[in-house]
Amino acid sequence: MTTETTTTRTIVKPYASYVLVTRQSKEEKTHGGIVIPETSQKKSIYAKVTAVGPGLWLDPKDGTPPRRLKPTVEVGDVVMLAEWSGNEIRLDCEGGQIGEDQLFIRNGDILAVVTE
Repeated sequence: MTTETTTTRTIVKPYASYVLVTRQSKEEKTHGGIVIPETSQKKSIYAKVTAVGPGLWLDPKDGTPPRRLKPTVEVGDVVMLAEWSGNEIRLDCEGGQIGEDQLFIRNGDILAVVTE
């Protein structure tokens, strides 16, 4: 008799102009070389985009047809956020790691896209 185990991955598709990101933690050191533990640091303002919604529908009042305002970021982009923006969630989602903290933010809450 064979036993099969199936694991289920939750796939999260952000709605409208929402973006799902994972905060990027950086190891911080003082000038003297002491490593500051992550629990003592401020929340990182840098995050990696893991999922993007399709965009927000705009319905103009002048009689022209509605159009979709597409998000300004793509999956894989590194973005800069306000420190306390978004709603934190923890789940096993496509593009993220098991138990990794994810953050839902609006496309408009992204301050900048970071390029190297």
